Amino acid sequence: MGRAYPVEWVRQRRRKRTCDWLISAFPDVEDPIYLAHAGGKARARFQTLFDNLGVQFQGRSFIDLGPGRGDSLDIARENGAVAEFVDYDPYVVALNTLKGFKGHMLDYTVKGLTRLHPRKYDLILSKGSINADRFNRKDPSLIPFPRWVRQVADLASSDGRIVLCPTYDKGDGNYACKDKDAFLQSMFTRTLLGNGYKIMFVEGFNDERGFPFTFYKRLNER
Repeated sequence: MGRAYPVEWVRQRRRKRTCDWLISAFPDVEDPIYLAHAGGKARARFQTLFDNLGVQFQGRSFIDLGPGRGDSLDIARENGAVAEFVDYDPYVVALNTLKGFKGHMLDYTVKGLTRLHPRKYDLILSKGSINADRFNRKDPSLIPFPRWVRQVADLASSDGRIVLCPTYDKGDGNYACKDKDAFLQSMFTRTLLGNGYKIMFVEGFNDERGFPFTFYKRLNER
């Protein structure tokens, strides 16, 4: 785990520190969330996803549940959206706060999402921050998955979109989904399909190792 940076530490130093300083000053950070985005490929993958879904950001509100280095936030803001994020990792919170994004420090698979404003967001994204295996095993430290799904839906505006791309880590450091057929029959998948999600494969996004499926829902879609 990388070094911890409380949110107040960042706010007090926003005029003296920048995100470039934070990255260059701590090149030895071992946080896998940071390292996963350090290669610079995430932005292109997010752009592919947004283009495939036909997302229009101008004048919309966007939130990323687990933004990493904030590539999705950058794209949303550059295209006219008001972008926010939620994350439990102090480094991620520090980095994206320094970039000027409003953030909420919260372990949302444990504590839930009820602290956020309901019916606010036009696009909700979560890539790599939901561990499907832990929900399938009914990990007692997590809130029940059906309840979590309802809480995410409560955040969306009347015609909001929700995009979920889970990981499958079983604690051995291997995030790849080894048995896709079993996963498609799992409680995790059945719950999402039963709540109106579609399962998708987006070329250029889901061919990344460990993220073979995207779940997508639009609230007013019939």
